[in-house]
Amino acid sequence: MAISMGTWILSGSGLLMILLGVAVKHWKWYWLIAGFNTMPKEQKKQVNTEGLGRAIGNFLFLLGTLMLGGSLLEVRGMDNAFLVTMLAQLVVIPIFVVWVQRYDPSTRNADGRMKLSVKAVLGVVILACGFSALLIGYGLIPPDVTVTGDAVSVSGMYGTTFQAHRISEVQLVETMPVIRRKTGGMNAGSVRKGWFELESGENALLFVTLNRPPYVIFRDEHRLVIINQKDSKATESLYQAISDLADQ
Repeated sequence: MAISMGTWILSGSGLLMILLGVAVKHWKWYWLIAGFNTMPKEQKKQVNTEGLGRAIGNFLFLLGTLMLGGSLLEVRGMDNAFLVTMLAQLVVIPIFVVWVQRYDPSTRNADGRMKLSVKAVLGVVILACGFSALLIGYGLIPPDVTVTGDAVSVSGMYGTTFQAHRISEVQLVETMPVIRRKTGGMNAGSVRKGWFELESGENALLFVTLNRPPYVIFRDEHRLVIINQKDSKATESLYQAISDLADQ
């Protein structure tokens, strides 16, 4: 099985995070800590530098481990390993950002409570990570394809309905057409949802997981649509149902 570019990138990023963790925690390269070098001298004196270095080093080890674990799962055939890895990172990042504030007393008032400005920044970080996590979680939900007497309906992200009288050229193919680039969709790991330009230059609406043949291809008037399911038998059954619908 060929290892995808995404897997190599995830593995390389994981190794880089671990190397940076070693540099910060053990080699004490604190200049790598974002914002630390730009702090005023008086504020920098208040920071528990060693504690902050240990915490950030351990956090980088955690991120690296998550990335390497995700790349290993991809190699072993888990389709959504990249998305699961990203989701895990979006969960741990805001937790760490809040927790690590304990090493900088300047983030708190005289009574020990966190400053309102710091709370505001942390709130933005938490909301951004939360929204991204929800979006990825939604993208992880496999599309539910329903064939009725007059239409094919696809649920979930980029879901839509294709009317039977507009469906034509239904095919079942073993090889996924080569994708050139994303034009308006979700591209993460092996998941492709939304609009993509194919090597032929044509735009297609995809609801597929790569490396999981076969694939159902059909036209909805001028739109090219490609769909597959969780296993080959389900995709073959879907092909038959759409083909029968188009022949009515």
